[in-house]
Amino acid sequence: MPLDGEYEPSPTKWVRDQVELYENSGGTEGTTLMNTGLPVILLTTRGARSGKIRKTPLMRVEHDGRYAAVASLGGRPSTRSGTTTSRATPMWSSRTAR
Repeated sequence: MPLDGEYEPSPTKWVRDQVELYENSGGTEGTTLMNTGLPVILLTTRGARSGKIRKTPLMRVEHDGRYAAVASLGGRPSTRSGTTTSRATPMWSSRTAR
């Protein structure tokens, strides 16, 4: 079920650019994480504090037919700000290229 509301683009340029490319192409471009070849899903959430719609590309990993979405900040030891949102507002939707 899609989330409705005011969309607030990411303050991070590469995230904004990738979401825009993915959406403007109908999901045919911007389908890999920063041109790494690793497939992504586009996760849509509602901001925990702002209540605005946020869109974030997350790495999609497949193993034995099961999928996981990975938000790792490139393997950094810190927690993504989106983790707070996911815990506070657990409703989300995702899209993936086919």
